[in-house]
Amino acid sequence: MRLAFILLPALTCLTLLPACGGLEDQELQLLDAYKNRAQIYYEAKRFEASRQQALLGLDLAPDDPVLNHTLGRALLEMRSLGKIVDARPFLIKAYDLKPDYRTAYSLAEFHQRYGVFLRDESIGIQQSLEAYPESDSEKRVSLEERSSKQETIAKEHWAEALTLLDVALTEAPEFLLGLQMAAMTHSLLGHDGIALEQLDRILSILAESKTYKNRQLATNTSLSLAQEQKIRADLLDDMGHEIGVRFARAAIFKSRNDLKTEELEYKFILQLNPRSPEAFFGLGMCLYEQGNLPSAKSNLKSFIKHSELDLESQYTKQAMRIIMESNDAATQ
Repeated sequence: MRLAFILLPALTCLTLLPACGGLEDQELQLLDAYKNRAQIYYEAKRFEASRQQALLGLDLAPDDPVLNHTLGRALLEMRSLGKIVDARPFLIKAYDLKPDYRTAYSLAEFHQRYGVFLRDESIGIQQSLEAYPESDSEKRVSLEERSSKQETIAKEHWAEALTLLDVALTEAPEFLLGLQMAAMTHSLLGHDGIALEQLDRILSILAESKTYKNRQLATNTSLSLAQEQKIRADLLDDMGHEIGVRFARAAIFKSRNDLKTEELEYKFILQLNPRSPEAFFGLGMCLYEQGNLPSAKSNLKSFIKHSELDLESQYTKQAMRIIMESNDAATQ
């Protein structure tokens, strides 16, 4: 049976183009060393070290697609706006040199994340305008124009992300990360129906994957211990993907004010991970909005118990406020 899904493979799976054919043997060995170390550091989530090794390799071979891709992904994983912007030229070059579903996905990720930063800035401007309605009218007009422009540019980036994701998913139709990012991007653009269709597609792929793996564990007596451990680890990965999908579905149902269906998604997540603070918080808030204070209080207390957030976190403060409100209501 074929594998039920495709994960983003190691970056080193990209084939090296003959761009560094003029290098001496010693330089080629050094290039391979930089490339391998960049990948090892990336997989260990040491993204700054990965970036440094990739830059050293690019000094030898500026047109190496693997190193451009590794460097771009390391910068993306650093999460700050500046690093995301810095990633763009390397991801564009990697895609131009080696246009496949991996490089298309990574460049799409740049566009999606950059668009989110622009959208958040636009929201921040609108909130400041609401907070200070009596501010200078000329300044308000300028800020409103800036907010509108940021939102427009954000949508352009999301549209570009979807174009690249179409390329990736045409080559790898069951690429879970690509499907999930496509769903998120459609949701950002307000295409909730398409987003839910893609999320449902992922759940279908995961169900097939889990069924196959569980059958292997139950019936394949020739599996070695290492093979069995690998299948169990892959099942945990499937569970992690499903949790991510369920959270994405919950967010869409929340935006639609479909609180009952949102509630079911959090309950699904807690079946998969009974200690998820995010699911306890989401479920507690969902129940609170439905007026079920006792159940909201119970779940928000579970959130505080399992969360690693400090007492000054806005989420902890919000949970504590509702717990106190529930206590007050119970004594009246």
